[in-house]
Amino acid sequence: MQDSPVNIMQLDRGKMGGSLLHLAFDSEVGVSTGEFTRGIRTTGSLSDHRWGIGTVLTAPALMNQVEISPGEIMIIRPNTELYTRFSGANGYATVFITPEELRAYPGAEEAVVLRQSSAVLPADPVIAAHRVQTFQWLLAQISAESQTMSAGAADFFRSALLDLMIRPVFERVDYRKPRMQQSTAMLVRAVEQYLNDVSDRPVHNSELANRFGMDLRSLQRAFKDEMGMGLIAYQRQKRLHDVHTRLRFGDGLALSEMDTDLLIKDIAKEHGFIHYPRFTHQYQQLFSEKPSHTMRRGRRS
Repeated sequence: MQDSPVNIMQLDRGKMGGSLLHLAFDSEVGVSTGEFTRGIRTTGSLSDHRWGIGTVLTAPALMNQVEISPGEIMIIRPNTELYTRFSGANGYATVFITPEELRAYPGAEEAVVLRQSSAVLPADPVIAAHRVQTFQWLLAQISAESQTMSAGAADFFRSALLDLMIRPVFERVDYRKPRMQQSTAMLVRAVEQYLNDVSDRPVHNSELANRFGMDLRSLQRAFKDEMGMGLIAYQRQKRLHDVHTRLRFGDGLALSEMDTDLLIKDIAKEHGFIHYPRFTHQYQQLFSEKPSHTMRRGRRS
């Protein structure tokens, strides 16, 4: 995202493709948009000083346990932790705006939805579809004119994007409720945070059950509801993702092929993959490439 680093974990199998674009009109307003070809889980705060007002572009998603469809608006307060699950290929668009700029809009002080840390505004399907089409058209125009755009044109596109994404916030008084109990969502987030904190070592499921005072079956069910996969599958997927990150951005930039194989085996063992052939099979299933190919791409970048 534009303002803060966001943790991203690939959920679906296959080679990931996509694009990201960040635009800054000035210090008050910016835009972030992206598309991706596989389902992902994102965690983190979008911004520590600006509101995020956005939508999904292609398919429904789950944001802080609230379902959002393409063209519907989600509002995220600064410094709010956001947990998002995109199932399959999708895209997003987010306008970032400072609290001062947002409060300048008529009706902002009375807007009930701005009292929430995050909320989704339902929309008529026809209006929602038109919103997505308009956003994509505006973005295409901005991209086409970015090198030669005048100050007047930049002000026009800035106003058009703000009107498209922010005006509906002050026209609606209702917002969608979470689809599941917040206690379950908070449990999953706490387990995720714990796994991130100890990501340098494998964690047995019995350790999680003891730490959070729950039996494994309950943890499995909570992750199935929140993530679309059970705890055991999530654990394996996260460990594979951690290995992928190490290979893509970490060690081994100037090693021989033999040294590379040994390093990959060592990294796999560090993350709990003892049986190397099984690890490589699972890795290729998820990322559609061998671990050594990931490391070579890291060397070239």
